[in-house]
Amino acid sequence: MSNAVLCCLAFLLTTALSCQTVPSTIAGWSMQDSSKDVVDGAAISQTEFKPDGWYRATVPGTVLTTLVDNKVYPEPLYGENMRAIPESMNKASYWYRANFAVPAAYRGRHTWLHFGGINYSAEVWVNGHQVGTMLGAFIRGDFDITQWTRPGKTAGLAVLVHPQPHPGTPHEHTVELGIGKNGGESALDGATFLSTVGWDWLAAVRDRDTGIWLPVTLDSTGSVTLENPFVTSVLASSHDSADLTIETGLKNLSSKESVGTLVGVISGHGADITFEKKMTLPPSASTTVKMDASSLPQLHITSPRLWWPNGYGKQNLYKLSLSWKQGSETTDTYVANFGIRKIEYSVPDSEYLTISVNGVKVMVRGGDWGLDEAMKRVPYKRLDAQFHMHALANLNMIRNWVGQSTSPNFYDLADKYGILLWDEFFQPNPGDGPNVENIPPYLANVKDKVLRYRIHPSIAVWCARNEGYPPKELDDQLKSMMVQLDPTRTYQSNSAEGRGVSSHGPYYWRSPRYFYAFNEAFKTETGSMSVPTIESIQGMMPEKDWETINDDWAQHDMARGAQRGDEYTSISTRKVSLFKSYSNE
Repeated sequence: MSNAVLCCLAFLLTTALSCQTVPSTIAGWSMQDSSKDVVDGAAISQTEFKPDGWYRATVPGTVLTTLVDNKVYPEPLYGENMRAIPESMNKASYWYRANFAVPAAYRGRHTWLHFGGINYSAEVWVNGHQVGTMLGAFIRGDFDITQWTRPGKTAGLAVLVHPQPHPGTPHEHTVELGIGKNGGESALDGATFLSTVGWDWLAAVRDRDTGIWLPVTLDSTGSVTLENPFVTSVLASSHDSADLTIETGLKNLSSKESVGTLVGVISGHGADITFEKKMTLPPSASTTVKMDASSLPQLHITSPRLWWPNGYGKQNLYKLSLSWKQGSETTDTYVANFGIRKIEYSVPDSEYLTISVNGVKVMVRGGDWGLDEAMKRVPYKRLDAQFHMHALANLNMIRNWVGQSTSPNFYDLADKYGILLWDEFFQPNPGDGPNVENIPPYLANVKDKVLRYRIHPSIAVWCARNEGYPPKELDDQLKSMMVQLDPTRTYQSNSAEGRGVSSHGPYYWRSPRYFYAFNEAFKTETGSMSVPTIESIQGMMPEKDWETINDDWAQHDMARGAQRGDEYTSISTRKVSLFKSYSNE
């Protein structure tokens, strides 16, 4: 069946691998530059290790977040403080460590350690043993630490985090020097926060966001786990019914076969809908299971409550629970919200990309979002407010530029507010940086991102590269991968070309009519000056810089006007002069 007649049903994912026990977040972290404490991971991960002279670490966060919170450096985003922070930060590796209690309830089960995200690579140690590694900012780390821990006891955890190997050389934004070239050699590393080397909208971030930037959690399962559930549906043209297909991975961790039942419950549509499938899982094997309405009539839903984009209807959500039951034991449970919607990408007699949801053509209006925050200080409440304002402005799409805002809360809130996502895979414009160098870990990060978030109804388009095509061999691999991982959505190789898609600005102040070129079918990128409020100006720089366009303003990216013929500075200065003249009269 074609993409045009499939619709996506999605969950709000909270953890990569849920279980019957309640997950706990590991806290009480310490951090130190690895050159300052040369003891190895076997020693640092012992519970009795004393992190004398270490910093209390901010997790989730970055290395720079921790050092700022410990008053080593002043707030980098205020004034020109970032200039005083050394570039050497992105050349060093850092130890993180914590002790954590393993609940007695985990006895007889598998104990799991989950990393939501680190940047850029890491070695993980528990109680003196290296339990695994991670590579790339957008891949999860799930480690079975059963053999190295004891329920009811305290365990030690140490993580050696390495920066990206190609941090690049940033250009300092000043009035005289302007903004310089976007990006740089950091693009070689692919799956990382490429914008932190500096862009025309961001000065360089000194640590390049090295650190444990998403939470670390602990939970337990039995011998069979659920992996990356995914649900699609076929929606009737009348919207009076939907046929669901539920797919999930099952992994048998035991050397014995498992005879059990996959049990599902869907709630939020009147009476609960229950279904089950009895199976025998081979020993030490992974299996993909699909259940659909042809074999389970319960998965034919009448009068479904649909998920709609902002301005087109409600963002209705259901709740799904999947469990593997083996005798009297529930080995693993996955619980999440989901929404049903159908997406199409074309209309008759046009080759251009045109997005329709539930049979209704959507007038796409939105904005590009780059890095969410320079030091990954993005509490849920703040991000919720940002999405809410996006929705209140009657916008209905966010382009996740180069995938720089990839976090669970980002997708949850897009679902909540009906914001469609144009979502990208960590490759900048070829003019802003070279092709990714190490392909296997790059593809592993793309794959895990898709598996992790494909279940969200808000995702509309997957896109590989900003304003350019990936190398053909890589593009072919991505196309093949997306057919396997998510056939329900379109894959766009280039954010600025193909199917009527275009980009390339303008990016500086012009009369509004210049931003509306109606011969461009689907424009993914344009921009202008962002005029700060007086409260923002007072919050980001000292009073001495409020009224003069100097290097402090350049550090906050008002540094390109003379280079690009931007009229904003001269026009705004003239208006201020006229205002003062009238005021004097």
